[in-house]
Parts: sequence; structure tokens; C-alpha cells
Amino acid sequence: MMHDLFMVQQGEIMSFSGELRKEKSRSDAQKLIVDVTSLLSSHMSRQKEMVGAHLACIRETLVGSNTVLNGHVGGWRE
Repeated sequence: MMHDLFMVQQGEIMSFSGELRKEKSRSDAQKLIVDVTSLLSSHMSRQKEMVGAHLACIRETLVGSNTVLNGHVGGWRE
């Protein structure tokens, strides 16, 4: 009888242990999703900032080139 009780308790412990592992796996998966989402969000923000800076640089270059071209065209008209 004592052996049966021990076997039942051991079965319950094994079942609990299995559930605990499953819960930890779910928790680890959720944490990983949060971490990856945060990483992607940060990366996208940095990429957006870099594109914005690059576009501003291109815009400045175009304005400068336009000014130079207007100066040349204006000189030909005179």
C-alpha cells in the first residue's frame, strides 16, 4: 500500500514537472517574441532616421545643383 501511494505521488510529481516545463517553454517563447519585436522596432526606427538623413542630404545637394544651374542658364540669357 505504501508503494502504491509512492507511485501515485511520483506520477503527480512527474505530471507537475511536465506542466512546469511546458509553462516555462511558453514563457520563454513569449519573452523571445517580445525581445525580437523590440529589436525589430528599434532597427526600423534607426533605418527610418538614416533614410530621413540621406533624403535631407540629397535634397540639399539638389537645391545647390539647381542654384548652380540657374546661375549658368541666367548667364547665357544675358
